[in-house]
Amino acid sequence: MIGVPSAAVFFVDENPSRSNGGEELVLRQGLLGLAARGWRCLLAYHKWGDLIPEYEASGITCRRFDLSPARAKEPVRFLWSVAAQMYWARRERVGLFHCNSYFRAAYIGALKRLGRIPAICHLHLPPPEYLSRQYRWGLRQFDAYMAVSKCTAGEWKPLLGNWHKDAHVLYNPVDLRRFRPDEDARRSARQELGANEDCMVIGYCGRLVRGKGIDILLRALARIPMVHRSAKVAIIGTDAQNVVLHGEPLVPSLRALAGELGIADRVEFLGMRYDVERWYNAMDVVVAPSTFSEAFGLVVAEALACGRPVLASRVGGIPEILDGPLEELLVPPGDVDALALALQRLMADPERRAKIGAVGRETVRQRFSVGQFLDGLEQQFRQVMRPSLA
Repeated sequence: MIGVPSAAVFFVDENPSRSNGGEELVLRQGLLGLAARGWRCLLAYHKWGDLIPEYEASGITCRRFDLSPARAKEPVRFLWSVAAQMYWARRERVGLFHCNSYFRAAYIGALKRLGRIPAICHLHLPPPEYLSRQYRWGLRQFDAYMAVSKCTAGEWKPLLGNWHKDAHVLYNPVDLRRFRPDEDARRSARQELGANEDCMVIGYCGRLVRGKGIDILLRALARIPMVHRSAKVAIIGTDAQNVVLHGEPLVPSLRALAGELGIADRVEFLGMRYDVERWYNAMDVVVAPSTFSEAFGLVVAEALACGRPVLASRVGGIPEILDGPLEELLVPPGDVDALALALQRLMADPERRAKIGAVGRETVRQRFSVGQFLDGLEQQFRQVMRPSLA
């Protein structure tokens, strides 16, 4: 392809799997999209994941390396891994390193210093309360940064500003061919759920972790007047990460809460689903009730693309999606009464839901398409690459 650099881009990923959430899915869009546009892409990964066969079938070269964090007791292991990756990068004529998470900043920083090859960091998460010395050193090595929202760029600015590098905002993409209104999908999914057309289906999709506000959603549903008691809540996601973060599964406590609220018969835990676009279509209203800062809010954009109205907390980057005529869909985080009232109003007004759905899909088409994302990614890569390679 004319204009595509001959040098390769070296990506690093912990575990290339569909179950890892938005950060992984955005990387997938970038890798597959760039490969389709003629870019040579390499992927170094730590653990095998179910996306590896898809990547390799698309011409992306994948290799496993030990990407464990650097530890003072094991310096040789870290240095050996860096040396092995650097040898591969040199052999494949790498012109740019891409870091998809600040968790891998030390590895990319070491590779960048050793090979004197430009590097860029993609910031998908808000900064942690504490950055270790290892992460700080690694982040200082990058030539440029990308952030998934203005909010995330602003949250990182006090850290990155010390190094005189502001993050470029590149919004996450939504595949409009996959995420679209689909009446056949709606009928089949609702049938599977046992919900007729008179039943209101309220949906949640995402990781089941504390701070996502799923308990707020359940409490809000319990406060909706009896006239709307035919509503069901469909919860899609796994609580595996909550086990990692907090040492206990979240679903049992959510089930217990639903029982205490008297709505256990109206709450369905559907587990991990890879056909989430089908379930978005089954939902009448999608809710993203997070109480912590969401870097972007990919579920919000995906559901809008399916023509679904989305009620979401006014946190993080979500207001950058739900702005203009969609701003009315924002509610204060943690406010059960506000969410219940907003839900009640949407449930009672099908014409309003349809209008919001149409506006939402057009918003995603104009601002968050895959093509726009890939154009922005290519532009950033060319700016960071050495002129002779770009």
